Amino acid sequence: MINGEIRDLYTELHDGDKVKILTADDAESYELLRHSTAHVMAQAVQRLFPEAKIAIGPTIEDGFYYDFYVPDRAFSTEDLSQIEAEMRKIVAENQQIVRYNIPDVNKQLGEFKDQGEVFKAELLDQFKNDAPTLY
Repeated sequence: MINGEIRDLYTELHDGDKVKILTADDAESYELLRHSTAHVMAQAVQRLFPEAKIAIGPTIEDGFYYDFYVPDRAFSTEDLSQIEAEMRKIVAENQQIVRYNIPDVNKQLGEFKDQGEVFKAELLDQFKNDAPTLY
């Protein structure tokens, strides 16, 4: 945490910043882990099901959930096992998870629409005045 805000490990520090390293004993670490895990799951779903559209996926008190739209199907138990295996592969890739602010909300909105990410576009449009942050 930097100055009371959860930040990634790549955030530049400035003189006077108050830094707290989060550990498993800190409640905030669970929020961060759940948020990052939700992104890993979304990436796994889209690798396995490229037609999948990501909807909303907040963290909740004891985990997280993500809504997806996949045309003409529902996820099966077998699909869930494949998603979990793909998530493990993604974690093993040791990808950087970097938080960034959207510099041009209207440009990002257009990119989401161009990518067919209708739900992301709808959410960004709804909250574009709240300076949304992506991870």
